[in-house]
Amino acid sequence: MKKTLLTLASLLLFSAGAMAQTLDEVNTKFNEAATLYNNKDFTGAITALEETINMANSSKDDCLTTMTEAQAYLARCYRNLGVKDASAGNFDSAAEKLIKAKELSEMADPGSVRAIESVLSKVYQAQASTALKAEDYAKAAEYYEKAVAANEKDTNAMLLAAQCYGKLGNFEKAEEFYTKVIELGKTHSKYAEAAQTAKDAYITDLLSSAVKAEDYAVAKPLIEKAIAVDSLSSQANMLLLQSANNAKDFDTVIAAGDQAIAAQADDESKSNACFLVAVAAQTKGDNAKAIKYYQMVTAGPNAETAKAQVAALNK
Repeated sequence: MKKTLLTLASLLLFSAGAMAQTLDEVNTKFNEAATLYNNKDFTGAITALEETINMANSSKDDCLTTMTEAQAYLARCYRNLGVKDASAGNFDSAAEKLIKAKELSEMADPGSVRAIESVLSKVYQAQASTALKAEDYAKAAEYYEKAVAANEKDTNAMLLAAQCYGKLGNFEKAEEFYTKVIELGKTHSKYAEAAQTAKDAYITDLLSSAVKAEDYAVAKPLIEKAIAVDSLSSQANMLLLQSANNAKDFDTVIAAGDQAIAAQADDESKSNACFLVAVAAQTKGDNAKAIKYYQMVTAGPNAETAKAQVAALNK
């Protein structure tokens, strides 16, 4: 029995020794893979490159340089196949291959990672676009979020993700992505236009929902959040005055009045804001403040009424 075990052990050692690859053999297999790659046979190259890596791992020679180069080529193969699938509209398959390419590049070719992330982001955005056409905003938002995860500086994906979440009424998620764009705008002038677009779009989403809200208690926080995004938004400031006035929340009209007036771009809009503040002050019994703001109404449909109120209050 002992003799049999010794014989078996010797055979196993001999087999393992026979399987070990030399550096020359590893390089030969790599060159075979490189030829396939140059001939654009990326699928065949993947098989040969994986064999190269396995051989390098089992070799007793130092094959690190060849193995690292093989991993870099393997990443390029997956990237090229991913781009090919994307061009053919096979986005799921493209995403899988590009993710694989990114993982391999992070180890062997870090310099190419950014380019892969950019392509992967575009693949996810293509999938999101398909979902948008079907008005599936939840699925579109999911893909746009993946696009942002793939390329954290893709402001287009961020804006579209935010808008989808806005459509879904998920303002917490919408704010997350709008804020990402706005913050990028503070880092470099090339993001300034996208940042302003984010501010405008976010305010539009918030105000649209506020207008649709039947309850002032629901609408007011949305309007105030819009003002927090851009304190100079003429539309948001005016809507706050109008909504508060309609809800007879005259304290808010008075408190928000000066900022709302300053945010308006023309004399008529400023006069309209002044008129609302004057009415609120008069209703609260503060005639001195009411007169002050009525006197500031110099244009628009309320000008004559304001003059009459000043005359009446001064009696």
